[in-house]
Amino acid sequence: MRDQGRLVEWFDEKGYGFIQPNDDSKDRVFLHIKDFARQGPRPILGCALEYNVIVDAQGRYRAQQVSYLKASQTQKSRTQKVSPKKTEQGQRWSPMQIASVAYIVFLALLVLLGRLSGLVLLLISVMNAASYWFYAQDKEAAQNGQRRVPENTL
Repeated sequence: MRDQGRLVEWFDEKGYGFIQPNDDSKDRVFLHIKDFARQGPRPILGCALEYNVIVDAQGRYRAQQVSYLKASQTQKSRTQKVSPKKTEQGQRWSPMQIASVAYIVFLALLVLLGRLSGLVLLLISVMNAASYWFYAQDKEAAQNGQRRVPENTL
């Protein structure tokens, strides 16, 4: 069975370190640079890893077939404390959310006052949706290491 955890200690000059499994009830696992399944970038503290655990001749836990994980592949810790539900007062809007709502209200107000044609509003909405779609496609391609959308298109 494959396990997941984060690199909590790394000695780059010696090529080894330790992984803390997501399940806090488990002990740290030894990791050597040669135990990565594929060559890739040097490990960085805090990076998410997936690995097989074996017990070596001295009875210590050791990681094998280690691979890097993307944020979307990580599993939540099984022993995490449940955070209390946010109250309505505790939820804050980000400046971008406030600006987006103000922009939509402003455009709607212009249409209602007759200062902006409904067709122009439709054109603006289509352009915004297309821009968002291209940006989302580019972001996904970057995360998957695929060919990205050209800058001229964006």
